[in-house]
Amino acid sequence: MKSKSGQPRIAVVGSGFAGVKCATSLAMGLTGGKSEIDLISPDDMMTLKPRFNSPMALQRMTRLPLARLVELYPAIRHRRNIVESVDFPTVELRLADGNHARYDFLILATGAEMAPANIPGLTEHIFPYWRRQPEHAWAARLERAFGQHRNGATVLFVIAPGNFCPDPVYNMVAETDAWLKARGQRNLARLLLATHEPYAGALFGDRNAYIAADAIIPCLDRLECGYRLARIATGASCPAADDDFGNRLEFTLLFAAPPQRPALPTPTLYSDRHGFPIVQRETAQLPGYPNIYIVGDQASGVPKQAYHAVRQAEIAAADIVSRILGKSRTRLTFAERDLAAELGETGRFPNRSQWWN
Repeated sequence: MKSKSGQPRIAVVGSGFAGVKCATSLAMGLTGGKSEIDLISPDDMMTLKPRFNSPMALQRMTRLPLARLVELYPAIRHRRNIVESVDFPTVELRLADGNHARYDFLILATGAEMAPANIPGLTEHIFPYWRRQPEHAWAARLERAFGQHRNGATVLFVIAPGNFCPDPVYNMVAETDAWLKARGQRNLARLLLATHEPYAGALFGDRNAYIAADAIIPCLDRLECGYRLARIATGASCPAADDDFGNRLEFTLLFAAPPQRPALPTPTLYSDRHGFPIVQRETAQLPGYPNIYIVGDQASGVPKQAYHAVRQAEIAAADIVSRILGKSRTRLTFAERDLAAELGETGRFPNRSQWWN
C-alpha cells in the first residue's frame, strides 16, 4: 500500500538490535524520500545490554530514546503500538489500539522471549537474569548459598533445549569462578555446566566455539554436553535437574538459560519445533511472501545473539533497498561506532562485537 507521496511504505516491527539496525539501514539506503518507514514497538526506548567486564552485576542496561532516530532519519516514524497479529497475504497488521495498517514491505524483528514454564519446576528455581536485577543480585545468591552450606555448594549452570543464546551462561560461569577465587572459596564449590550443545561453545558458531570452550572449561569441575533438561525435581536432600534418560544433577544453586519462544506467535507459518519461522538464509525473506522479512531472534536457524541479529538486518535491508531502487543486491555496510552512548549521539550503530543480548 503506497503512501500518499506514492513512495513504498515499510513497517519494521520491533526496536531491538535487528529492528533498529534494519530501520536505520533502510533510511540510509533510501535517502531522498524514496520510502516511508514505520518503526513499531511498545516502548519509546531501545534497551541495550552491553558486554561488560563484570556480568556479576547484571543490572547494567543502556536505554536509548527512539525519538533520537526520528530526528536523525526523517524517513523513520516511530509508532508506539503493539502488533497483535499479521495477515501475511495482504501484509496487514492488526494493532493493539484496534487499528489496521497495510504496508508494501514488512520486517518482523519482534525477537524471542524466555519460557521457563516450559520445563516443569524451572520457574521456582531460576534466576531471571534477562530482566533488570538489583545490583549484584547473583553475588547475593552466592553469598547466601555458601553461608548456608559451609562445607561446600554445587552451582549448576544449564543451557536448556530451545535456548540459543549461551552468552549470559558462559559469562556467568567465568564470573562465578573468579568471584569464588577472590573470596578464597573456590575449593568449597563445584561448578557444573550442562548444555544441550553437542560440544562446548557450539552455539557460538564454528569460528568462535573453540574460543568459548577454551575460556569456560578451566572454570568448571564438570561439563555435560548433549544434556537435554526435562524437569527440575525437589529431592529429599536438595533440588536436582533431570533429563529424559534418568541422568540427575543435584545442585545448591541454579543459573539456567530457559527455552525461548517467539515474542510474536505466528502459528500459520512454516516454523521449527520451537515456533520460530523458517526464512531464506540469503535474504531473510519469508518463503511464499517475498515482501515479508523476519530477522533477528524471531527467525529460525539464527543464534539468538546481537551480532547475528545485526548481520541479518543488514541482509534484509540490502534486499529491500535493491528491489525498490531496481539495482543489483549488495550488502549494505555503514561506519559503526564503539560505544553505546554514541548511538544516541550520532545515530550510528555500536560495534556489534561489543554486545550480547
